[in-house]
Amino acid sequence: MSDESGSMPVGGPMTAVERTQVSAQVKRFLADELERDIGEMRDDAHLFDDLGLDSLLFLALFEELQGEYDVTVDTRKLARFARRNPVQTLGELIDLITRIIRGEVLLD
Repeated sequence: MSDESGSMPVGGPMTAVERTQVSAQVKRFLADELERDIGEMRDDAHLFDDLGLDSLLFLALFEELQGEYDVTVDTRKLARFARRNPVQTLGELIDLITRIIRGEVLLD
């Protein structure tokens, strides 16, 4: 996954956000929405082939996390970023989300 950057940060920096915290929330959300056991939510699980994640659920996840972490994500910019920087596994998605929440990734 390359790191394409633009000029606008997603939200304020929240550098204290831990990956483990984000991971637990993402895995719990996906397990609930996909009606799967949380044990299936492994970092090496392929988002589409193994978990059956689709673009609508991807956006719903970001909507959920925006409220939790008080960040704002423009879904059109997120979609463009995701097309240029695709993530394949749950671990890659969690890393990306953590970086977005921390303000380390610019979507533009």
